[in-house]
This record gives sequence, structure tokens and C-alpha cells, in this order.
Amino acid sequence: MREIRRIYGEYFDETGRAAMNKKATDGLMGFTKGPSADPCHDRFSEQLKQTLEAFAAAPPSSQDVEEVLRYIYDTPVAYKDNTLVYLMLQAVHAHTEKLIAFLSTEDAAGLAARYIETYPRSVRLPVQNKIVKLLQAQAGQSDVRKGGILNIFKRRESSR
Repeated sequence: MREIRRIYGEYFDETGRAAMNKKATDGLMGFTKGPSADPCHDRFSEQLKQTLEAFAAAPPSSQDVEEVLRYIYDTPVAYKDNTLVYLMLQAVHAHTEKLIAFLSTEDAAGLAARYIETYPRSVRLPVQNKIVKLLQAQAGQSDVRKGGILNIFKRRESSR
């Protein structure tokens, strides 16, 4: 967990420096690159991926995995207004897919509920939809959708 926090800390430091070094003309008419094209984003993603792969090779306990996933899944919320890092912080959720298999049913259910609350369906990226499905599968849950126009027709057909 300490290594993951270090990687995140370095990323925030690097993106802060990139934003401070931004010129008024960066990104103007597509000719120059701004802080969003800084290599620190790719470096962060790759470092986190390698660290999580090494963590999974251990193999970790459900409690340790739950702590790591909670940190990775909750961090973007604190940076919602920082357009430079927000999407990358969500995109790296893809690197957590293999860890979900190490969660106990209870830990997976808790994380699934928290994830669904934090990332409602209307704002989720495709990777986040996949994370929800994996967490629910690990918890032994199905993707139950309440309401909706299609469910009205299904209920009518089943009552006949």
C-alpha cells in the first residue's frame, strides 16, 4: 500500500509541475502540447500496473486487496475538479481487474455497493462498467436494474 501511495504522490507532484509550467499558448490550434500530453500520465499508469501485478503475484489477502482497491477507487473523487488528472485516475481502474478475484464475497459486495454509489451508471466510463460487473460477480450478485421502460413490458408479459 505504501508503494501505491508513493506512485500516486509522485503523479500528483508531476502533474502539478506540468500545470505550473504551462504556457498560455499550450494546445492553441493543436500546434503545441500542454500538460495533458505530459509523459507523466503514461508513466503513472505503467508504474501502477506493474506494482499491482507484483502485488497480485504474492498472492494477497482479501483484506489487503480491499484496502488497495478502496484507495484506487476513492481517489478520483477528491480530484473531480482537476481535469488534468481526473480521467486518468478513473482509467487506471482497469489495472485492478485481476485483483478482484482475491476478494472475499463480503468484501466484493461492500466494494460493489460503494463503487455503484460513487460512480452512478450515468457517469461511468466503460472500464467502470466492467469493474462493477466483476465486483458483482465476485460477490455472487447479478446486475439487477430497477425500473426502466423495458422492465414494465417484461412484467406485463410475465403476469399473463
